[in-house]
Amino acid sequence: MPGGQALDTLLSWAMYLGLTACVLGAIGAGAAIGVGSLSSRPHWAERGKVALVFSVIGAIVVGSAVSIVNTGFGMA
Repeated sequence: MPGGQALDTLLSWAMYLGLTACVLGAIGAGAAIGVGSLSSRPHWAERGKVALVFSVIGAIVVGSAVSIVNTGFGMA
């Protein structure tokens, strides 16, 4: 398909940026958990835990997106 290589490159970069955002979110979530726990701010720690869960879920979805799409395409 014409332009397939450019599309593949674009999708690869999008996945890389998505995974990078998830890693940065996990780092920020860990910091919020630590700061919230040490400074007696339980709402920060709670938000950090929620952010960490969503960062991990986001990384799983981004990392397996190609397999999910290929499986769905094969079912059709």
